[in-house]
Amino acid sequence: MKISILYFGDIVGEPGRDTIAEWLPKLRAEYSPDLVFANCENATHGKGVNKAHYEELMKMGIDAMTSGDHIWQSNDIVPYLDRPEIMIVRPANYTNVPGKGYLDLTVKGKRLRLINLIGRVFTGANVESPFHVLDKVLKEHPVADINVVDFHAEATSEKRMLAEYADGRVGLVVGTHTHVPTADCQVLPKGTGFISDIGMTGPQDSSLGADKEEVLKSFLTGLPWRYNVASGQCELGAVFCEIDTDSQQALRIEHIRRTAL
Repeated sequence: MKISILYFGDIVGEPGRDTIAEWLPKLRAEYSPDLVFANCENATHGKGVNKAHYEELMKMGIDAMTSGDHIWQSNDIVPYLDRPEIMIVRPANYTNVPGKGYLDLTVKGKRLRLINLIGRVFTGANVESPFHVLDKVLKEHPVADINVVDFHAEATSEKRMLAEYADGRVGLVVGTHTHVPTADCQVLPKGTGFISDIGMTGPQDSSLGADKEEVLKSFLTGLPWRYNVASGQCELGAVFCEIDTDSQQALRIEHIRRTAL
């Protein structure tokens, strides 16, 4: 038996949410995924996700969401992160903070564990080692039949090495955070599906979803800046992965890139 997953990269603001609304029904019809996941840490004005936008995305048909360093920027959602009915995961290698580092879901009678980790290279995150925390989470009882990891990190080397470290123990490792899709979508030697970065779901004519003029001004002046989400045509970044439930090995992984109206 196999389980299939459709996973969207970082959703950026209202344009990104609108793109999910437009494309999720089409991709469901095309791929028939058993589960739909997304990274939501930029879903509210590019800075975290509030409860209303979380509920909006859930109504669209997303089953669970991962996040990253921006999850703390929306005070509206933080008090809810510990609640079992809230299907948001924050990085598991933060300590003594609200929220859940992983979620267990049941699909086709199997326990699937969705794990979120954040990198330490170039992120400035004061967190435990994602490698050591991954070991702990994989051993948490009851042990999951299939594990899926969103590694929210900057450095491609750190992402690749975590995937290599997890190879054979995890069905899928997706990289998020940089908003730029990478061309290394593959199944690793021991069977783990992997991509360094899915890319984003947000405005195409932008700086990673942000208004490019505001970002350029910062580079030209050296002054700090507060960005707004760009507008215009959007791109969608996602992966589709099929995982064998007996071996926990990925059977195939495909990167998906679409342009929204």
